[in-house]
Amino acid sequence: MEFYNTHQIQQLAPLVTLSLHDTDAAAHLKSHLQKSDIANCIWDNSILKNRLLSAKYVLQFCDEADARAKIERKPKEEGTHSATSPFNADSDLFPNGILSEKWFTKYTQSLPFALVQIHILGDPADDEALGEELAAQRQRYADWRVKYVAVLLSDGDPIVDQDRIDKLRLLSGLPRLTGIFYLNSDKDTLERDCGILASSLFNNLKAPAADFYSGIEARLKQRYKKYYTMPSYDAVDTKVDLTPKVLEVRNMIKQAIILQLIHPHNVESSFAMLESSYERLIDLTADHADVFFSESVSEHDTRLYAQFRQLLDVIAIHLIRGYLSTEEPTAALRKHEAHIANVLSLCKDQSKSDNAAWVSVQYQWLAELMQMVPPSVLSDLELSHQVKQKSYQNSVAYFGGSTFHDTFNSTITTQAFLIFLKAFTKLKETEVGQIQLPYLKKLDSAKELQSRRIGLLGMAKDALQAKAQDNQLDGVLSYLDWLLAEEQFYNEQYEDAEQTYRAILDKKLPHGWRSIRQLLTQRLVDIYKKLNSSDKLIETVTVLASQKGVTHGPSIEKLTLDRSAEINFDSRENFFTVEVNLFNSNLKKEFFAFDTIVTQLAFSQTFSTGQLQEFVTNGTAQLSIEKVVVNYEGRPILIKNQEAGNNFSQVQLGDVSEYNADLSITDNSHTLQILDEVIEPCKYKIESVEISSVFTIKASGHTVTLRKSEIHSLLTSRNQAQSFTALIKDGDSLKRNVIRAQGQDAFECTVQPYKPDVSVDLSQPLASIIMGEKIEIPLRISCNKAPSHKANFSSLNIQLKSRLLEGEQEQEYLVPQTNWKDLKDDEDLSILDLFGESDGNVESSIQVSIRKPPSMLPKLDIKLVLEMQLLVGESNKSLSVYDLKVIDVPVLWRPFLTKLGVTPRYREDSSLDMKNPFILSDKEGDVDKNLSMPSPSRVWAAEATIKDTHQLVEKNSITIKRCLFTLRSKNPEVEVQTIEDVRQSALHASQVFVSNSRHRYSHRLIGVAVSALYIWTRGENGPENEFETDEWEVSLPLQDPRVLLHSAVTEDGKTVLKYVIENPTSRIFTFTTTLTTEESALRGVNWRFEDDSNIVPLKQGAFPVLPFSRHEMVFTGTYEVDEDEAIEQVELPQMHVYDLNYKVSLPTLPVSESVVAQGERLYMKT
Repeated sequence: MEFYNTHQIQQLAPLVTLSLHDTDAAAHLKSHLQKSDIANCIWDNSILKNRLLSAKYVLQFCDEADARAKIERKPKEEGTHSATSPFNADSDLFPNGILSEKWFTKYTQSLPFALVQIHILGDPADDEALGEELAAQRQRYADWRVKYVAVLLSDGDPIVDQDRIDKLRLLSGLPRLTGIFYLNSDKDTLERDCGILASSLFNNLKAPAADFYSGIEARLKQRYKKYYTMPSYDAVDTKVDLTPKVLEVRNMIKQAIILQLIHPHNVESSFAMLESSYERLIDLTADHADVFFSESVSEHDTRLYAQFRQLLDVIAIHLIRGYLSTEEPTAALRKHEAHIANVLSLCKDQSKSDNAAWVSVQYQWLAELMQMVPPSVLSDLELSHQVKQKSYQNSVAYFGGSTFHDTFNSTITTQAFLIFLKAFTKLKETEVGQIQLPYLKKLDSAKELQSRRIGLLGMAKDALQAKAQDNQLDGVLSYLDWLLAEEQFYNEQYEDAEQTYRAILDKKLPHGWRSIRQLLTQRLVDIYKKLNSSDKLIETVTVLASQKGVTHGPSIEKLTLDRSAEINFDSRENFFTVEVNLFNSNLKKEFFAFDTIVTQLAFSQTFSTGQLQEFVTNGTAQLSIEKVVVNYEGRPILIKNQEAGNNFSQVQLGDVSEYNADLSITDNSHTLQILDEVIEPCKYKIESVEISSVFTIKASGHTVTLRKSEIHSLLTSRNQAQSFTALIKDGDSLKRNVIRAQGQDAFECTVQPYKPDVSVDLSQPLASIIMGEKIEIPLRISCNKAPSHKANFSSLNIQLKSRLLEGEQEQEYLVPQTNWKDLKDDEDLSILDLFGESDGNVESSIQVSIRKPPSMLPKLDIKLVLEMQLLVGESNKSLSVYDLKVIDVPVLWRPFLTKLGVTPRYREDSSLDMKNPFILSDKEGDVDKNLSMPSPSRVWAAEATIKDTHQLVEKNSITIKRCLFTLRSKNPEVEVQTIEDVRQSALHASQVFVSNSRHRYSHRLIGVAVSALYIWTRGENGPENEFETDEWEVSLPLQDPRVLLHSAVTEDGKTVLKYVIENPTSRIFTFTTTLTTEESALRGVNWRFEDDSNIVPLKQGAFPVLPFSRHEMVFTGTYEVDEDEAIEQVELPQMHVYDLNYKVSLPTLPVSESVVAQGERLYMKT
């Protein structure tokens, strides 16, 4: 901002002149008043629109006489003009200027709208004279349109003073709230009263200020109606006339400035006038471009052009600050870009250096202004906000800027540090002696340009550091440092350049900046050559040689050693890398007390001695390790080098802290292993590795020795490799073993208490467990006896936990009961005695019982999880827990599937089931029964068939011991009784039972619930387990007639088919029967019934079946099968029994196990 007069570009506010006495009270008052002073401020937050901020003013403190001298208006002579008018021949604007700095100074320094004066309230006898003086002052300043305000300072009693003040107000005519104020100098209340007075004074001056400047605005608008007489300007060498357009621009600029004074806290009302005056000034400059850019341009017109250009910049500053005050930063930045484009379009053919310097100044003041503005005002410029703004709909937003593709294509830069960088870049294009604009002349020297460029980089760096968070922009900051260092280098500021380059190198540059690091180091080499600093030169060349990759940039002139030296090499560049890994010597993943922990240090030389030799004339270089310090947590181990030419060495730690080992570097690498037997549980950790090395350079008879100590800290580093190769010494050879290790596990581990070598295995495989089963799972427990000094345990137990999982979820309704054999459920198995024996093997077992929950069916597979943990009680009463064994056993919900059914059965003795009512018993006890209707019963067989889904029965995994049926009548009036023992085979069981009414009441159907209980064992002698099927319900007919079939095969191979029609009712039924063989013949079975014993015809006419009776039909026959092969079943002929009364056919029901029904057909087993 220093290129412009402060009065032209400062934030505008009403000007108040204050004349204060030289007293302590006045000094206190002044300090409070100055809080509202924004004199010479480019930005103050009071300009922000719609913010509840206190009023601010431009304050001027001076004697009343000096103030009056500035304000006093001398009577104008007719036809004369003011000193700031282009019509005044003595003005610096004569004859065609627009507006000079003097006009801005008038409203920011010379012409206040109010004068505040302190008067001492002394002797009451002088009050009348004081009142007259106040009246005279009020009138004097009123004639000059300036508000006069009096502050009465008193050390008397405020209550008494109040009457005097009222009298003075009447005498002076000063208004109560805005014309006269009272301040008591009492020290106890002075601070408070000063604050109240300052606030009240400035709040009450708002309206007078607005009136004052509104009057000026009104007079400015009247200028269009005036007629001006232009004096002769023949003596002035100019080709630009004072046209109405010039006067219009002049008046519009004035109105825009006065509008800001009327509304200092909302300057939006001045935007239209500022933009209009700017556009007209651009047009005015363009209209006279041929004059301004002519080779024969006069000195006056050159100054006039500079005035136009400076006014354009001033208007732009006011306008852009205004848009920032209304919190429209995007509009402000686009206006700034438009300003640069507009001006450059006027003078594009002129000096490029002049234009570059001007553009640099424009970016500089914009960046400075943005740094003054609160960050909240610029929040819309953030990348995250831009995508949400309507004003960015036709734009491409990126970090640091946006490109707009709308009516006016433009690109804006949204970060202050980048704007400073643009100013620096433009200033780089500026050449000395090419700057024409007078207000930029200070840049027209090489020294000033150099200083300015460095200053701009410094401002860019400060702006970036104020914005950067979490080191996100470190790369940009390093880039700015590099630009600064380059400027310092080319300006021969070598010491400063060295510090800047080193500051960059000291930072942790990204990995991809390796070539940049080389270039920076090369630049340091050039600097040390310039400074003739040989030690630093050798160090820097060594650093350059230690950097990996091909050296970029210009080649370095070889060095010649002119003396011997010993140098401590403190560069950040390391000569070695070290890969640290821990592993157990037994290659197990966990670490326990009395294990040997191997610390493997793999050193790799990163420094290229050959590359350094290329930088030194006839030089030879050698690098060796002097010593290594491995810092374990709280314990440093020093290992000194005793070179023997091997690239592998081992050190067994003992009770000392210093050791010797061969640390020779062969093929640029060496592997050192430190073996440490840890006897106590601990946190084993390596914190750092310190490598002390010696690097010697020999050339021209001189030797330079560089000693370096590099510390590789492991506290913050992380091993990214997922595995490493452990070297295992086997005699004179080395074996390689790949071990997985990642992150902190590579160089720290937890050493647990000594773990006994205990293992648990199943004595025999166990395929599954069945729900509801009680089973013992035999286990084999093995213990390897440990040395007595390690086996110092107070207890050694195996804890058993069990879970039942459905799928992978534990369910509440599934609760297993497990315990060690002969122990309680929650009792652990002690093996302490076993551990001390030489033969540490024992057989034990786990008893498992799983209750089958009622009315629950699993949705997913179930498994039993047995978890065993080893509980080791240490001698110090601590307890260590180790996972020992996890056994997963599938759990079967049932051992097999079953199918229940009920089939009819038949007894030959009809008196048992169907007593004839027409045959009376002659027994004495049956006399009463002869008089009652008979109570028929029916015979049935309950059947259970096993479906061996898991093949447990087939493979003899389980043995079915017996099957028991449970038969339950659902009607209490109907009785169900078993009459025989259960008949059982491997997969089938049946139980014959009889159903009959208890009280001779006729029931047509009865409901029967059938279930089966299987008693089974694992093997022949295992514990018996039960499996009960779900209850199955069936309805059995008691009153319906039925046809029963019983078949038998005689000794001579004939088949006897016995059909029985039962009538259990009191009614008489009439039937017809037909035994047909045609359908079976079609399927290859030919039946013949030609036996002489057959008395019933195959087709029988109508015949009756009496109540409570049976009708038997016996057929003896033979069959032939068309196929030669033996078959298991033979299809039987079909018996058709037709009820003539009810017009229905009765089905034939088999009553012997030798006949089975398949659909509507009957088959006989052969």
